[in-house]
Amino acid sequence: RRRLARHLRDEGVDKPQQHKRVHLNLGEAERSGDDVLMLRELELGYSPSRPAIVRAEEALIQRGECIAVMGANGAGKTTLVRSILGELSPLSGQLRLGARVQIGYLPQLQEHLDPAHTVLDSVQQVSPESKPAELRNLLGGFLLFGDDVDKQIRELSGGERSRVSLARLVLAGANFLILDEPTNHLDLTSQEVLEQVLDDFDGTVLLVTHDRYLIQALATGIWRIEAGELSSFDGDWEQFVLWRERQA
Repeated sequence: RRRLARHLRDEGVDKPQQHKRVHLNLGEAERSGDDVLMLRELELGYSPSRPAIVRAEEALIQRGECIAVMGANGAGKTTLVRSILGELSPLSGQLRLGARVQIGYLPQLQEHLDPAHTVLDSVQQVSPESKPAELRNLLGGFLLFGDDVDKQIRELSGGERSRVSLARLVLAGANFLILDEPTNHLDLTSQEVLEQVLDDFDGTVLLVTHDRYLIQALATGIWRIEAGELSSFDGDWEQFVLWRERQA
């Protein structure tokens, strides 16, 4: 006790104030059709002369759902996302977006950010009509203050780049979010805020992640890609684990 008292007297520091939190609000999404994404007798790949990477007999995402996409590295998750984004045409079958669906995409590798742009330039690119003062206020909610907004993207840490990407997502006004490993580079506090906001989001979410905690917290259904086959499961992570054990 005496050693502790001496330590607190000579080396102790003041108790930190409450940690700053990211203030993320996706707002009210424009209502899409009830069917957001439909897959039927689908084959996805990069060449008709080679075997398909992902096959799906039938799968559906409806408005308001959060579907977690799971699979080992190389299973075909990226192929599926690229196809939904329209970057890759199906080899056969049907992949169709519903009425009034507006996609907002958060990629894993942040390649969409121009390293030469400043933080302010990067968000202004998504919303050219917004005033700089409005964008600065928005970025402040993502813990990017003052001179931070004038830094080039190449000068930012991974966590700061993720927060810029999230700010761009807010400005996109999408009602169907495709998030590829969204918790990468985020600190624990920011992860908790992201989880809460996605839980409150009134649009639809496709979540590509290995984060089992995030899946349990948000997912209403799971798409698993295994041995090239996409199968859908209606339920959360714990229910999926129980079902998988029974199958085994």
